Amino acid sequence: MIHYFHSIMKQQEFWTDYYWMTEEDRSYPALADNPVELRLSEGSALLVDIEEELMDVTLLLSGRLDGEPVQLGWDDQVHFHPYVFRWAELEAISKHLRAEDPDAGFIPFLLLYRFAAITQQDDLNHIRSTVEAAWRSLDLYSEGEIQAFIKQTIRPLDNAVWTLHPRFGWVLEGEAYTLRHAGNEEFPYDDLQKLLNQADA
Repeated sequence: MIHYFHSIMKQQEFWTDYYWMTEEDRSYPALADNPVELRLSEGSALLVDIEEELMDVTLLLSGRLDGEPVQLGWDDQVHFHPYVFRWAELEAISKHLRAEDPDAGFIPFLLLYRFAAITQQDDLNHIRSTVEAAWRSLDLYSEGEIQAFIKQTIRPLDNAVWTLHPRFGWVLEGEAYTLRHAGNEEFPYDDLQKLLNQADA
């Protein structure tokens, strides 16, 4: 389904709007009530629900037994809770999607990496190189513009760490806005782990 949005996502201004680097009065009506589906298997997908003026981006998980997508996180400029993935999980998901749909390239990665929590446990040089290569793959931006994306979007968390919980698996603890923490029993830990297992398959 991501191909439906390719014409939008091959525009320079879409990405600068998506990451709030520009503040032009633009809207993308095709995105309204029409989430971008990133399918990992017949029964499991991530949905990136982008508000048409790009002021709010919500990540959902579909394919649960009850049939209802569940919110994993969201990003806005008011009271955001964007941190859903470890960086290694993001890379596994993106690699899987790229193998399944080479034409989509790094677009799924670029949509999703705002939802990855970068902590002191991560290799920041590797992350910068990965993000730089992803932006360069679009062939839309100058080197200076790519470096501006990196500066704007790679922001390590100083006081948060991923810890392995005996019941929930990986959770983010510390000073971070996330739904994936040990105190939130409503988070779909098992369903997310199934999706991550599919990404690693």
